Order: sequence, then structure tokens, then C-alpha cells
Amino acid sequence: MPKFRTPFQSGAYELRIDAVKTLEKALQSFPTLANVLTDVQAFIQQLDAARTKQQQAETLDQSLSQALENSRLELAKQMHRAFGFLLYKHYNKPTEISRYYELKYLQSPASSNAALSFNKYTVSANGRITLFDGQLSANSFITFRIKGQGTVQVFSSSDTNAALPPDALTIGSAQEESFYANEFSDGNGFNWLLVVNETGANVEIEVAKLEVEPE
Repeated sequence: MPKFRTPFQSGAYELRIDAVKTLEKALQSFPTLANVLTDVQAFIQQLDAARTKQQQAETLDQSLSQALENSRLELAKQMHRAFGFLLYKHYNKPTEISRYYELKYLQSPASSNAALSFNKYTVSANGRITLFDGQLSANSFITFRIKGQGTVQVFSSSDTNAALPPDALTIGSAQEESFYANEFSDGNGFNWLLVVNETGANVEIEVAKLEVEPE
């Protein structure tokens, strides 16, 4: 254990599992530690089983997130369709539409991307980054996009070391998403934007923030 316990207590999941497997190989050179080797091998089996179960859950979560996004888009289309009918019905007094809808849901909350200033970041393989220095608010409108290939999970929190919540926003290759900082909070505030990369490759992202005046 040339690096003591550090490899087992820090870093991404895959790196910690690899550290245990490296220990297993090292123990094979010490017959007097055969009992320890047996314990380590049993623990590796538990780790592999737990990691496989977790990855299966992550895959299911991504599938459900995509299904939810598809449903959200369909709902938006139907709302727009109903809005068109209401506009036709109340063409002489459009303010009547507010009796059916909160109009803020039909208004664009931010200007076009051309007016946004994007910053570029690299999220390392099996790593994470925190953005906006704890300065996000409920009026912070974020536009997030993946450049090229890769998938990340995005959420907001007031804890920079927060665990990845199951309902984090999943953003994939060449995809762009816009949202308010509080929409994907882990339930513990939304001052920071956390970006998690659980894949084995670096992911290039671009992020912009616009402070929207409350209505």
C-alpha cells in the first residue's frame, strides 16, 4: 500500500474499485496473507455486484428522464395548442387568457443564445465540477450544452460536495438545455451548479447564465 489508504477513500468509484483490485494482485505475492487475500477477493465481488446494480439503475434513470422530457415537450405542445384556441376565443380581450393560464409559462424567460456569453469547461472522466461560485438564485436562467460527445448529470445545491440526486438533469451529446437554477435542486438549495461526469471520457461543455428580472 505505497499510497496508504488514500486510493480507497478518494476519487471516482471506478478508481477506488481499481485500487482494491490492485491490492488483490499485490497480496498474491504474500502467502502468509492468504486469509487477507480471501477477504479482499470476497469484497471485490461485493463491489462489482453493487457497481453493476448502480449502473443498471443509472441506465434506467436516464431512460426515465428521457421519457419525462418527451412528455414535457408533448405537454408544451398541447398547452400551446390550447393557447391558440383561447387567443382565438378572446381575441378582443387577450387578458382574459390569464384566467386559464399563468402567462409566464408561455413567455420566453430569456433572450436568444446570440445574447448569451458562454464559458467553456472540461469535465474530467469520472469527475465533477462546480460552477458560478455560489452566486445562483431563483432568477438565474442557465443555458447548458454539450460540445461533441458525452453525457453529464446536472443539478444545483448549496453543498458543493452533494451526492448526485436521482432526479438530476441528464444532458447528452450535442444537446442543449435551458432551465432556472432552482428547477433541478437536490432539495438543499441552489447556489451552485454541479456537473457530474460518470463516464470514462472527458466531456466538453459550454454554460451561460442570465439573471432574469422577476415579474
